[in-house]
Amino acid sequence: MRKSEFMHKSIKPADRLVRIIENFPKLTITVLGDLIADEFIYGEISRVSREAPVLILRHRERTVVPGGAGNAIYNLADLGVTVLPVGVVGDDEAGRALLHAFRQKHISISAIRKIKGGSTVPKTRFLAGTTHSPRQQVIRVDREPEVPLDRTAIRDITFQARGYVRASDALLISDYR
Repeated sequence: MRKSEFMHKSIKPADRLVRIIENFPKLTITVLGDLIADEFIYGEISRVSREAPVLILRHRERTVVPGGAGNAIYNLADLGVTVLPVGVVGDDEAGRALLHAFRQKHISISAIRKIKGGSTVPKTRFLAGTTHSPRQQVIRVDREPEVPLDRTAIRDITFQARGYVRASDALLISDYR
């Protein structure tokens, strides 16, 4: 056994993991995928409806955070990785919220194509609880587009992804379906 092999085998897994994490800021990763708006609506249970056996929520707050590939992009940026996202958003409030969230984290949005008249996929979760109890998800509503991306959009994001991959250390593909 060579000295380098012996030394490599003696590295503890935890030390190896620390070294990997320390190298994240040196990495550039292209993320190609589905940019989803994860919407969370929080409320307190005020009563049960007279019309049906459903909870009535008193609205307290609403947040929108990146989901799908957007979540991976956000997590990589938090680890110090230079992230090059490629995807599409709609020309809507959810798409603007995602782009704003990326800008806030100094994540490039130059390869995120905004589709005029299109809609960003929102996944809305309603979380309910009482004043002194934890909130739990009671329902989720997914609004997925009925029409697939057109050929021009697919061609544009493919072109962007190819260019970014050449400048990257890795490619991460996220496909919710």
